[in-house]
Amino acid sequence: MGKLFVNDIGFYHFVPMKLKENEGDGLLEFIQEVGVPGALHTDDAKELTSGRWEQVRKDHGIKQTLAEPYSPFQNRTEVNIRELKKHVRHLMGRTKTPK
Repeated sequence: MGKLFVNDIGFYHFVPMKLKENEGDGLLEFIQEVGVPGALHTDDAKELTSGRWEQVRKDHGIKQTLAEPYSPFQNRTEVNIRELKKHVRHLMGRTKTPK
């Protein structure tokens, strides 16, 4: 599992994680590797609105907006995840990799 950061001009960055609760550490790793984003637009998952994530976000002065519940079309990451899965399935089929 991991955290995928994307923007509207084709940038994406994947941060691997062992647990969903490590979202805040994933954000910190993104900041250390790429830099501090000016703003984030996320869904309203608990791990993206509280705890370590919230502390890292506030410490770095990052603004956050939330997508409306049950509105995956508002989340650019959903489109990128779908494309990534499609690409992985294609590669697995081409190389005959077992599921």
